[in-house]
Amino acid sequence: MDEDIILTTNVEPGPRRIILLTHTKLTFLKKEGVFKTRWVLSREIPLEDIEEAYVNTKKGILESSTLKLRMKNGEVQSVGFNDTEITRNYVSSSESAWEAAAREKTLCDRWASAINNQLRKPPTKEEVLS
Repeated sequence: MDEDIILTTNVEPGPRRIILLTHTKLTFLKKEGVFKTRWVLSREIPLEDIEEAYVNTKKGILESSTLKLRMKNGEVQSVGFNDTEITRNYVSSSESAWEAAAREKTLCDRWASAINNQLRKPPTKEEVLS
């Protein structure tokens, strides 16, 4: 089966780290090196190990959203995003902190939705036969 990339973005403590969502897994890559850089595997999470993805939003003076992965073994893992567009636009424009928080939540919602869509897909013929 082809490993088409469904979604990708920087993750904390980026921008030297990225996360990729494919049909079968989440892949975390990190960039190593200074002058001669290369991407290396940091970790992988097979989608078959994930029960669901959801967004946890902490209320307060400023809202903060985090993508959470509820694993089939009962563990919950967090994925923090380092969206440089959110940070750059907030620092360099008149965008309010609430607008930046809304953009962060939208990013987490998009990831949770994409992961859950993959979890709901029935297995392909190749996956059943393997």
